[in-house]
Amino acid sequence: MKLYKVVMKEFRYIFSQKRIGLLLFGVPFSFSVLFGLIYSTEIVKSIPTVIYDQAQSGASRSLVQDFADSQRFRIVGVVNTQEEMEQYIINEEAIVAVGIPFDFSKQIKLGHGGEVVLEINATNIMYSNTVMTFGREIITSYNAGVGQKLVEGVNQVPQQALHTVAPVILKQRLLYNPTNSYTAFLLPGLVANGVQIGIILCVCTALLREFGATGLWRTTSPAVIVTGKLLAYWLCSMVAIIMSIAVCISAFKIVLRGSMGSLLLICSAFTFMIVNLGLLFSAMARDERMPVHPVMLLYIMPAFLYSGYNWPHIAKSSFVYAYSLLLPMTYAADTIRDILLAGYSPDLLLNSAVLYIAGNVVWTLTIVVCKHRCKSLVAATSQEVRP
Repeated sequence: MKLYKVVMKEFRYIFSQKRIGLLLFGVPFSFSVLFGLIYSTEIVKSIPTVIYDQAQSGASRSLVQDFADSQRFRIVGVVNTQEEMEQYIINEEAIVAVGIPFDFSKQIKLGHGGEVVLEINATNIMYSNTVMTFGREIITSYNAGVGQKLVEGVNQVPQQALHTVAPVILKQRLLYNPTNSYTAFLLPGLVANGVQIGIILCVCTALLREFGATGLWRTTSPAVIVTGKLLAYWLCSMVAIIMSIAVCISAFKIVLRGSMGSLLLICSAFTFMIVNLGLLFSAMARDERMPVHPVMLLYIMPAFLYSGYNWPHIAKSSFVYAYSLLLPMTYAADTIRDILLAGYSPDLLLNSAVLYIAGNVVWTLTIVVCKHRCKSLVAATSQEVRP
C-alpha cells in the first residue's frame, strides 16, 4: 500500500472514532481553557493583612495608608497587642501582619532608622513571594518620600546618612516555612494529588467488572457490595497516603508540627470521598474505558491547580472559585500542608465534615445507580433464559 493511502486510511479512522477525536483535539483545547482560567487574573492581590501600629503617629499612619492603598494588600484588622496579631495569623484570617514599634517616629527623627516587621504565613509561597516583593516596594516608596524631607542634615557619619535617605528598615519573618522552600510548599499537595489519581484509576472499574456476574447481584445487596469495596479500597488508600507523607517527613525533611490525629482525620476524610467518587464513576460506566477519560479531563488534571493549593483562591475568577468548591482537593490539600508546616489548620473540622458528608452522599448515589443497573441486568438475564 502506498504511503498516501496509509495516511488517508488513518485519517478516516481518526475522524470516525469519537474517542480518539476527543483525546486528540478535546484534551489540548480543554487544558488551554481550564488552565488559562486559573491564571486569568494574572496576579495575586488583596492579601489579607492585619496591622499592629504601636506608634500611632503621623509617620506610622502614613505608612499604614500606603499598605491600604496598595491593591496587593487588604487590611482585615487593626489590633492593639502582639497576641491579637499572632491570632490573626494562626486562624488564617490574615496572611501577613505589619508590626510598627512604639518608637518608630522617634527613631526616624534621630536618624537611627525606624523598623517595620512583616510576619508572613509562608506555607503558600505565592503569598510570601508577593508580600516580600511588594512590601519592599511600599517601603522603598515610603523611604523616598520621608527621606527627601530628612536629607537636610549635613556632615553625617555614613551610617546616619544611610538612615536619613532610607529612614525605614524592613524586616521580614517567614512563619512555618522559614526558607521559603518549594519542597515544603509543593510536596504535600503533590502527594495528595498522586494518591487521588491512584485511587480513581484503580476504583473506577471496581464495580464495573462485577456487572457481568448477575448471580452476585441476586444474592447480595448492592449496599453490601458497594460498602465492601469501599472499605477495602479506603483502608489501602489510608496506608498509601500515610506511607507517602512518611517519606516526605523522613526523606525530604518536611516537619510534622501538628498532631498525627489531625493528619489522620483529614486524610481519612479525603480518601473516603475519593474512593466513593471512584465507585460512582465505576457504577455509571458502560465499559472499562468509559470512566477514565471524563474523569481525567474534568477532575484529575485540573484538581491540583483549581484546589487553591498553589494558586490562591483570592486570585481566582468567580467561575474558577465556584468550580473549585466541587473538588475534594480544595478541602484536603491546604489542610494537610497546614498541619505539617504550621501545626494547626483552623478549617480542619469543617473540611473533614464536608468531605465525610459529601462522601456519604456519593455513596448513597452509587448504591442507587447499582440498584437500577442490577434490576436491568436481572431483567435482561430473565428474558434470555425464557424458553
